Amino acid sequence: MKNVIRLFIIASVTLTAFSDVMAQAPGGQQGGQRGGQGGQRGGMQQRGPNALQLLNLAVVQKDLKLTNDQIASLKDLAQEMQKQMGGMRDRRQNGEEFNMQEEMQRIQTMGEDGMKAILDDAQEARMKQIMLQAEGIRAIGRPEVQTALVLTAAQKTEIKAIMDAFQKAIQEMRGGQGGRGQGGQGGGQATQPTAEERKAQQEKMKVLTDKLEADLLKVLTADNKAKLSELQGAKIDLPKMDAGGRGQGGGRGQGGGPGAAGGAGAGPETGPGAGPR
Repeated sequence: MKNVIRLFIIASVTLTAFSDVMAQAPGGQQGGQRGGQGGQRGGMQQRGPNALQLLNLAVVQKDLKLTNDQIASLKDLAQEMQKQMGGMRDRRQNGEEFNMQEEMQRIQTMGEDGMKAILDDAQEARMKQIMLQAEGIRAIGRPEVQTALVLTAAQKTEIKAIMDAFQKAIQEMRGGQGGRGQGGQGGGQATQPTAEERKAQQEKMKVLTDKLEADLLKVLTADNKAKLSELQGAKIDLPKMDAGGRGQGGGRGQGGGPGAAGGAGAGPETGPGAGPR
């Protein structure tokens, strides 16, 4: 059942750690690269909250019937993962050269193994359903979901074209600001967007994500939609959260558990909703 949590741990560790570490790169060069590559990185970040962020929600904890001991263990796991990612950032700031991919794989494996040890089989299975709900319609871009829905080759091709167009739109939207690195390859510190710029970006992002979800829904047949709903299981009232674990109001998800796993905020973008109703 390892694949139950793998995708969301990957999203948490790879994207959050990469953005945090590269944002703190020494010497200005990486800062300039980040500004140039902001569109590409931003496109990758269009995922929903990861498993540990979802487990921080009281509604999820209640649905899974987590015990106080399990909640405490998940919080400890999240804090340890955050500590490990912070260590990567510090090492990068200090100019240390290391294989970032291997380090992220190590942290990812630690998260997978830790969650597998904390949750029982029934809770893992239910988490798979909840994560599909959180990921929403965009889940149909994953090969294993496409197989479960028995999508045709033509449908898969259309889905890829839609998602590629979305990624291109994100890159174009951010191409002029990205990380707002100064001076290109040799630039210095990246500057932060203003409140007005963040609001404008959020509005543009909403238009793009709404179009993405609508276009993806059109690809599915009635049978496909029914099967996806079946895979998602009993609906749970999840708040809309971004990849940094923030709700629409900008705060972290409520609950007493593992919020630290989200790491630094991934930006203003939010993932899709709970998928087809």
